[in-house]
Amino acid sequence: MCLLCNKVLGNDAMKPSKLQDHLRRCHPDKTEKVLKYFQTLKDKFQKRPTLDRMFASTSQRNDDGLRASYNITLLIAKSGKPHTIGEKLILPAVEEVLKTVLHKPASDIVKRIPLSNNTVERRIDEMSSDIESFLCNYLQTTHFSIQLDESTLPDNAALLLAYVRFIMNQEIYEELLFARTLITDTKAKKAEIIDHLFSKSTDTWLKGQKTAEGIAPFTLEEIQEAALEIKIGKAPGPDGIPPEALKIALEVLPETILGVLNQLLSSQDFPKIWKIASVTLIWKRKPVELPSSHRPICMLRVVGKFFERLIKPGIEQELKSKVDLSNEQYGFREGRSTVQAIEAVADNVSKTESKWCALITVDVENTFNSATWSLIIKEPRRREILAYLINLVDSHYQDRKLLLTKRETRDICAGVPQGSVLGPLPWNVLYDGVLGLAFPQGIKCIAYADDLAIIAKANYSNELEIITNEALARISEWMAANKLRLAPQKTEAVILKGSRKKSSVNLQFLGTKIVTKRHLTYLGVVLDGNSKFGEHVRQVIRKVVARMAQLSRILPNIGGPSSPKRTVLCEVIHSVVL
Repeated sequence: MCLLCNKVLGNDAMKPSKLQDHLRRCHPDKTEKVLKYFQTLKDKFQKRPTLDRMFASTSQRNDDGLRASYNITLLIAKSGKPHTIGEKLILPAVEEVLKTVLHKPASDIVKRIPLSNNTVERRIDEMSSDIESFLCNYLQTTHFSIQLDESTLPDNAALLLAYVRFIMNQEIYEELLFARTLITDTKAKKAEIIDHLFSKSTDTWLKGQKTAEGIAPFTLEEIQEAALEIKIGKAPGPDGIPPEALKIALEVLPETILGVLNQLLSSQDFPKIWKIASVTLIWKRKPVELPSSHRPICMLRVVGKFFERLIKPGIEQELKSKVDLSNEQYGFREGRSTVQAIEAVADNVSKTESKWCALITVDVENTFNSATWSLIIKEPRRREILAYLINLVDSHYQDRKLLLTKRETRDICAGVPQGSVLGPLPWNVLYDGVLGLAFPQGIKCIAYADDLAIIAKANYSNELEIITNEALARISEWMAANKLRLAPQKTEAVILKGSRKKSSVNLQFLGTKIVTKRHLTYLGVVLDGNSKFGEHVRQVIRKVVARMAQLSRILPNIGGPSSPKRTVLCEVIHSVVL
């Protein structure tokens, strides 16, 4: 538009040559004017009164009052004063200053600054939410460090505080990320949960006589091979020494460490300090007040675990030369995995010529924390393993403790030492007994650690009932004799092969009827009644879709999709599928 004649010009007329032509033809008297003259005309035009500006002036004053309300609320929040101070003190003070010092009417200004108790509280909640959202969104786009701390309120409630440090605009900032009430981390509650999870039986057994017979000292080659198996990046034990430090020590002082470990081997004693474990409770997303809703994670000293790693091959060699473990045990054994256990179950089902086939999974309660030590030690002795190795296992189980705080410990009297390299092997020897039971013909037992699967095959449904119930009865007798608790209500069964009247099969376990299901989950794989994996595939697809939806919602906050991010998404989905 021409500022001289207010004529609206088209796009083509905005070319410099045509604008000059318009100026010469229509405004010849203005051709000699300087640039500043036209800039003044532009400023006057932009500042001219318009309908929108006339209505916006009142709105602007209200916006200023709203902004003042938020700013004063922020000051109240930072000072920690009661929310009523805005209405009772600040607004009267503002009104007095306006009237006395500035000599301006105060009522019109004060009424545009809402500072009631409810308003201040609402403003604080809104600003807190906005700040939290901004901080979380920004942290998703940059590197940051996090620090956890614990604080106690006057009423003894424990708080978990999380602080983050990050760089923004070339400056380092530290902000409180969140504060959450700690429900389970008080010392008394933690001790109560640990007392429930770990057996407190007064177990005793006759200790063996120390003997030098058959002792094979460790060699430098064994030390070096064991050092290669040390996994770096793992959490240290109570002493705080990481596995990386042990690896360096083994490289620098291998002969010195070899001499110390051979002395321990000859003494057939496991140092007591290596048997103290720090414990952390992990919540399993169940009712938090139940002790069974927590999983204890124990961390031992890396030096003690290295000593166990050297002892273990000798015991394994002794077992192979005497009476080896059952081939049906797939847990805690080198070269075996859950995949092989599932394949063993699937092969037994697919190759059967019987008309009926059932899979029953037996649940053992808190097995690894309640197994009796005297029974664990008894089985290697029965197999006549070398005495010095049994003495080391004896010493390995004695005087074990859990570290609750820096000064308070709990004695452990049963169970497999968590985090231990050696502990699962003697337990496997004990549990081998259930796999060696004399079962009726048509019964096959497969175990992965304590997960026991029974495969029952028969030509008739009533025959299937008889042999399955007999097998379950023998298993329950063995468990009772070895002081292990069963959970019949958690025992599940599925008919993998049979007629349509599958519900007619009557299975009993410790007086509890086992209801056959359409499918059950064994070692993370869903097995259904058709010996297929259709239900497993459907569940995996649902998980993949849900996980993809969750991750896709993050993309807009981290700069949108890109090739590297798509690669990460694919790897996540790949891990879910497998």
